[in-house]
Amino acid sequence: MKKSIVLSLLLLSMNLFNFSMANDGHWPLPTEKLAGVNTLIVNANVTIVLVNNNNPVLEMVGNKSLSKNVSFEKTGNTLVISVANKKNLVGAGVIYISANEFQKIQVNGNSNIRTLNTLQIPTLEVIFNGVCEFEIHNIGEVNIKESKDYTLEQSKEVRKIPASVLESKPLRGF
Repeated sequence: MKKSIVLSLLLLSMNLFNFSMANDGHWPLPTEKLAGVNTLIVNANVTIVLVNNNNPVLEMVGNKSLSKNVSFEKTGNTLVISVANKKNLVGAGVIYISANEFQKIQVNGNSNIRTLNTLQIPTLEVIFNGVCEFEIHNIGEVNIKESKDYTLEQSKEVRKIPASVLESKPLRGF
């Protein structure tokens, strides 16, 4: 009986230790990096979740290796995400980014890009220059281009959505 209690306590403490090491926290980044950004270039092996959010969001959730190795650089209207030393950080955490104003996404790394909710981008151009899992939901046109070095496997479903279902801005009244 004592052995099973000690073993249970040991397993519980190991799980708590592993959980605390894996989830070191989240790091909100300055949102001014997203002001006026309409192009995203991903030069990293990371997991990115695109968010339909009117407020600029740029936040990382995961372990410390994600926050230490990922860098963000804004040049004009382009945001570039890079990783030092070409490390694979796909499982290290998630980078959440507001995608409302995006017009173009270029993927140059072996990243994993998804959407949290349905985006509402009228026309989005996506260019693949790397191996990538890309799964988005968008109300609007998505033009996918591939470079000559990569082939593309895609599954695309187009649905017609009635205009009455889409959110509209409320009219201001008295």
